[in-house]
Amino acid sequence: MQLLKRDPPPSITIIHGTRDEVIPVEMGRELAALNSEHIHYHELIHSYHNTILQDALPVVLQELQSIRELSD
Repeated sequence: MQLLKRDPPPSITIIHGTRDEVIPVEMGRELAALNSEHIHYHELIHSYHNTILQDALPVVLQELQSIRELSD
């Protein structure tokens, strides 16, 4: 990934549903394994491709709070 070549690399969040019928969950895992220091991976059990946005809201809010705390 080009983003991870930046200095410093940005923090990246990946949220993937285990029941995603469009993009296999293994692809999310592989991306996360590229750089576990800068990639935050969250796997949502029983979440589908079309339900991930509503299912992931608590995780998204948690990640945004972490970013906010880092900037303070």
